[in-house]
Amino acid sequence: SSSHQLQLTVLRDVTEKELMQKVTQNTERIRSLGTLAGGIAHDLNNALAPITMSLDLLRAKVPDCVDLIETMETSAKHGAYMVKQLLTFSKGADGQRIPIKPMYLLKEMEQIIKSNFPKNIELRVSHHPSNPTILGDDTQLHQVLLNLCVNARDAMPNGGTLWIESDCIHIDETFDTGNGKLAPGPCFVWRVLDNGPGMSSDVLKHIFDPFFTTKDCDQVTGLGLSILMGVVKSHGGLVRVESEEGKGACFSVFIPVIDDALEAQPEAKNKEASGKGIKGNQETILVVDDEDSVRTILKIVLKQLNYKVITAKDGVEGLEIASKFLDEINLIITDNHMPRIDGLAMIRALRDMAPEIDVIVASGRVEPGMEKDFLDLGVREILCKPYNQAALKSALTKVFSN
Repeated sequence: SSSHQLQLTVLRDVTEKELMQKVTQNTERIRSLGTLAGGIAHDLNNALAPITMSLDLLRAKVPDCVDLIETMETSAKHGAYMVKQLLTFSKGADGQRIPIKPMYLLKEMEQIIKSNFPKNIELRVSHHPSNPTILGDDTQLHQVLLNLCVNARDAMPNGGTLWIESDCIHIDETFDTGNGKLAPGPCFVWRVLDNGPGMSSDVLKHIFDPFFTTKDCDQVTGLGLSILMGVVKSHGGLVRVESEEGKGACFSVFIPVIDDALEAQPEAKNKEASGKGIKGNQETILVVDDEDSVRTILKIVLKQLNYKVITAKDGVEGLEIASKFLDEINLIITDNHMPRIDGLAMIRALRDMAPEIDVIVASGRVEPGMEKDFLDLGVREILCKPYNQAALKSALTKVFSN
């Protein structure tokens, strides 16, 4: 007798599963890099803080070297700016909101493209003559613009033309970006265009979906358009994309314009509060910081400003000294990230023994949400390292003028 065997073959398409595994691995890698970036940023800010403060001292003591000091200060600010980018990467989409002239971001991007993009990418720039003011985080908006330019570059591996344009338009109630409507009013627009292969309608439908990419996972290095849209939305704006296969792509970023009069207010307040000629009245300040150089430079500066200074190398020693000299200390300036106990834990413990004592937090890194914790504990001011004498004087004036 003959037997017949029935063979059943089951085929499963695991392409999507493998893609999601790669996306998950990439997400974990980015999360780990974010944690690492935050730690590095904190250490670099601590290193830059005494340099920034020392330059202010040198400017007064060695006026003949003002050009050299200006060069050093520019380099220090550039280092602080790069650290700020690291912190933005590690913190996510939350950030400061200050008046910004976006034209400066665009001009800086021109220099980056000319210096770093391949020579077969031709850059063409067209800017609107006005230079309005928007409210936002300059580091985040720099990253948005950079990512759009990098995406345009990657769309033209064999070379092509990259256009950067800016415009000012008035949004009415009927205007729709295709990704939602904007609040009516004046709006700044920048456009990034390329003459690459363009995108199909199917790709355009998913272009802002989380984890969606047309690149291999190993090649994904930027924010991702989903996160990029989130950043722009957090600034009250939206992104519009226009593309056809074979006709390149155009990404437009819309950010609301604010009244230029608002721009002058923070600056005027800072100038008023910085108090160039204002000095202390021999008040006692406890400086708590685990960095020797930060404690040293703060002690020098505060003594020149006519304050008495006591120092502690960490939170535990800070609490010990605070309890010993409780009746003498008028203010505590403390770092946050320190060995044994951090600044937040120290302030909580401090409130049990001295509920009313004034505190300024001066840190190289404040995590999202922690600022509210500090303010809930009665912290008067938060200084972000590296800061200069003007920022320190401003904080001291606010504390001791009340």
